[in-house]
Amino acid sequence: MATHIGSVKGLWDSLHKASSQLTLLSFTDQNEQSLHLQEFFTELINSFPVQVLLVQASPETLGLLTHFSVTKVPTTLFMIGFVEQVRIEGSHIPDLVSQVELLTCSFSSIFESIRNAQYTKLQNIISQHKLTVFAKGTQNSPQSRRSLKIKRILNGYDYTYFDLNTDPILAQWLQVYTNFKVLPVYFIDSNLQGSIEELVEQTKTGDLFKLLGQDLNERLKKLTNSSKYIVAMMGSKEEPICGFSKRLIAVLNKYGIDFDSFDISFDAEVCEGLKKFSNWPTYPQVYVEGELIGGYDICCQMDTDGSLREALKLT
Repeated sequence: MATHIGSVKGLWDSLHKASSQLTLLSFTDQNEQSLHLQEFFTELINSFPVQVLLVQASPETLGLLTHFSVTKVPTTLFMIGFVEQVRIEGSHIPDLVSQVELLTCSFSSIFESIRNAQYTKLQNIISQHKLTVFAKGTQNSPQSRRSLKIKRILNGYDYTYFDLNTDPILAQWLQVYTNFKVLPVYFIDSNLQGSIEELVEQTKTGDLFKLLGQDLNERLKKLTNSSKYIVAMMGSKEEPICGFSKRLIAVLNKYGIDFDSFDISFDAEVCEGLKKFSNWPTYPQVYVEGELIGGYDICCQMDTDGSLREALKLT
């Protein structure tokens, strides 16, 4: 039985479920030609080892039509390993059957070639740097809370960040390669480590610091200079987990600045290292262009006497 698809997520989920067989992705509507084609697909599934996915053209599925550059319906795409092999416009049954027979016979060699090419691409990416992160969105503009969190955890470390939005096919093969469906995922020395949960655990135990072997002072310098305004604190600016941090954020928000935060609660190396690095024994700590201006008490005092605006370099 053919599967009806209504979203991009639904499409990729269905492609993953039967990634090792020929898939026909057919864009149809309610005209007579499309209805005739759907009847044919029912018979086809019973005769060949194929998966048929149906996308009915509508405002809700316009994104799918645009993604695959479909300009008329019906149009059928023959997919192997998430990659389009052939497309046929219209509903000429002999042409469809001919392509099914041809691609069914050559499926194994095509699939293996695609898989090897994508795996080679992945291995080339992860072998170029000691630490590699795969996520959606750029390093400066993560597209999810998980991606933002992993960016903050790794602040100050040297690593490669690969935006999977730039290569949708590679994104699908990454899931097959790692058997991870949740992003981001990261590799150290070309070995899969996991996702955000594993990264948090490795950070808390100090294993990440040991695995990466980066000089602590070098990391702290990069961390405090990673943005014009950095607040080292308990929790994040979105979810502070101590009263001083929460009150400091309220003070800074009065000035409308775009600041980032670093959660020292799960990173003992940074927590202890920053105290020595800046000769300041408590948290939170506010850095402006890499220079410490103080903690909550100092910032609150400067806010009261009017000098905080100048310290934030807003004048």
